[in-house]
Amino acid sequence: FYLTLSWPDITFVIHKLSQFLGQPSLPHLQVVHHLLHYLKSTPSQGLFLFSPSSLQLKVFSNVDWGSCLDTRKSITSFYIFIGDS
Repeated sequence: FYLTLSWPDITFVIHKLSQFLGQPSLPHLQVVHHLLHYLKSTPSQGLFLFSPSSLQLKVFSNVDWGSCLDTRKSITSFYIFIGDS
């Protein structure tokens, strides 16, 4: 989950791969290897959060996979709170 928040360029890939967790195949594994290679080559990217007080991360999410029977589109929503924000 941290990767999808701090690296928005890979959010689509991770969400698309998560739809095939029930029946993964060789092409999905190849995409995962490509994604891991990308992450390994860019270790300095990410979010650095600093606060003099302790931070508490709260995340609330809702997912409805393939709710539309015609298009099989999924609906995803989430809220993220860092500290008192």
